[in-house]
Amino acid sequence: MELKIDSRKSPVVIRTDCQELIDFLQNDSFPKRYIPEFHLDDCATEKGLVMVSEKSDEFKLDLDYPSRVIYHGSNIQIDTVVLLGYIMERIRQEKGVYSLHSSAVSKNRKGVVFIGDKMAGKTTLSLYCASNGFAFISDEKTLIDPKNGLIVGGNKIIAPNEFLTNQTDLDTTKSMNCASEANLNLIVYPRLYENPVPQLQQWSQQKVNMYFYAKFGEYICGHSVRLNNLQAPVESLDTLVLALQRIKDVEALTQSVPAYTIKGNKEAIFHAVNGLL
Repeated sequence: MELKIDSRKSPVVIRTDCQELIDFLQNDSFPKRYIPEFHLDDCATEKGLVMVSEKSDEFKLDLDYPSRVIYHGSNIQIDTVVLLGYIMERIRQEKGVYSLHSSAVSKNRKGVVFIGDKMAGKTTLSLYCASNGFAFISDEKTLIDPKNGLIVGGNKIIAPNEFLTNQTDLDTTKSMNCASEANLNLIVYPRLYENPVPQLQQWSQQKVNMYFYAKFGEYICGHSVRLNNLQAPVESLDTLVLALQRIKDVEALTQSVPAYTIKGNKEAIFHAVNGLL
């Protein structure tokens, strides 16, 4: 059977006889949580790169981008989705679109991206903003078009964690106002403290440049991708041509979008963001 998976015009056709994988791609929430703007079409009418994925006790990966991708393994559901996300990142980067570990919201098409490490408060702030007049765009991964200064999509499914009240996956498209695109107007690195008065520090252009060059390369270099129950690393899909293009794209972002570290409680950060927009 063939299934077409798409993410922001980055189609990959999955060819498989494994019903277990087909059911997983069609019904499980993990693909939508892992791949931003995940879309599945049962009829692969528009051809893209073909990935053959089959279940086997013996692990094998033939990754010859863009000619062929052949996967055999026992952990077929998770491995296939992880590999899909990796390949789609390469396809998107060829078009100047990058996945960024972040969350994002917008108001009147003015977009705000919350960046930072795990537990920085990105999801908390995006949900708070979405409950107070903003449109929700993404959680965990946001798609950025830096050359054109745009947010062009992201993950809409939020997994449960110890800091949120949802006990199951939260589908934001069913519970709040959502948007898929916005202008990229502001970047915020939040520092959540119990302080009602926000403290703002603007980043230098050099700091913005260094941060985003590293982050835009994160999902294509292979160091974060492992298959076969985390025992099989995957070769990098990055190239010198793409790296040089990232330099230009990051420079465009650096010149046009301000970035701030903002300290305070969520209400304080929310009001500071409103003021900066």
